[in-house]
Amino acid sequence: PRSTLFPYTTLFRSVIAITIAILLNEITSKLFKQVYQTIILMPYLISIVVVSYLVFAMLSSESGFINNTIFKALGINPISWYTEPKYWPFILVIVHIWKVFGYDCILYYATLVGIDHGYYEAAVIDGANRWQQIVHVTLPSLLPTIITLTLMSIGKIFYSDRKSTL
Repeated sequence: PRSTLFPYTTLFRSVIAITIAILLNEITSKLFKQVYQTIILMPYLISIVVVSYLVFAMLSSESGFINNTIFKALGINPISWYTEPKYWPFILVIVHIWKVFGYDCILYYATLVGIDHGYYEAAVIDGANRWQQIVHVTLPSLLPTIITLTLMSIGKIFYSDRKSTL
């Protein structure tokens, strides 16, 4: 499963981290920005054991939040997430992305903060809307960081101790 999950994990993790970093860069309140940065980075800083307990609390068939709250309200029968192999690839990818995307997000955000505002001012003078500024200024400026983090993620394939296997 490791080799089949890796491309999806890397792709989704990058897309989510870049999107969140761009949204974080758009926040004007310093307090809200600091709170969101803390919330985003928290899963990366806590132990994988704690993360696994949180996932268990969400997915447990007897006492899990999803089965007992969401599914019950929608009238859906509980699912035994842990006993059916078809759910594991999705669980592994989602949990891994949730655990580590905060680190990437903060790195992308740090790159965004360093982009010269003159580029955005020139784009506005040329008539670019916010979306065009993101496509033509922000994403090209993020490209070196995207390449670096992708290469680092690919390099983790070669870990022999099976840490960060996705």
